[in-house]
Amino acid sequence: MAECGDPAINLVQLVSFGCGVDAITTDEVRSILQAGGKLYTQLKIDEISNPGAVRIRLRSLFAALDQ
Repeated sequence: MAECGDPAINLVQLVSFGCGVDAITTDEVRSILQAGGKLYTQLKIDEISNPGAVRIRLRSLFAALDQ
């Protein structure tokens, strides 16, 4: 994360599980983004993920960023 104050920086974190390294990086990245007034979005992707649900989450994020 270069600088959280940069308006061009936003993040969607893709994870396969919610443990191990993902758990540590999730907490750190969420804290950095929240300190800069940014939204944090995490999408869990695995072999049974529904691509339609992922698209809905991303559309919702884009709508929130536009406001």
